[in-house]
Amino acid sequence: MIDAEDREHLREAIITAMAASAPYACNLAVIRRAAWKLGFRDTTNKELVAELDYLSDKGFATPGEKAISPENGVWKITAAGRDYAAQNGLA
Repeated sequence: MIDAEDREHLREAIITAMAASAPYACNLAVIRRAAWKLGFRDTTNKELVAELDYLSDKGFATPGEKAISPENGVWKITAAGRDYAAQNGLA
């Protein structure tokens, strides 16, 4: 379980990964690597998906569309996510 401050940093790592992948969607493996680089080595895929759901609810991310293997989700950064990244030095 991570505390509120670490959760914020994890969310920013996810936003950074999506911003770096723009305009393309990125998969969970890319997001996991970004989180790992910032020290979130024990974060599970389930936890990452929960944070992606949160960021989607906040308007910073959106699930991408995949014609092949849609069960292997991808996510894209939104305009609001790009603005947040730019304003906070994440892009």
